[in-house]
Amino acid sequence: MKSQKNKRAKVMESHFNFSKGLKLSMRKNGITPSELADRMNVSRQSVSNWRSRRDGKLSQIKDLSKAIGCDPVEFVKDAIE
Repeated sequence: MKSQKNKRAKVMESHFNFSKGLKLSMRKNGITPSELADRMNVSRQSVSNWRSRRDGKLSQIKDLSKAIGCDPVEFVKDAIE
């Protein structure tokens, strides 16, 4: 019983790190910042900004996941600290 309580407490302490999720998803799928910029039709600077942010919008996760070729759930799992 105590183990489950500790697991729940650990989950509650977890933090979402947008840049971590983006970087890991890109690495796992072999996508460079330039490729992502092309796929999203944005500048490389935009990708650079996303890669340095700790927070992001849910709509961005959906669009970025599609462009990277990964499941949004995996993106979010990669972003949990």
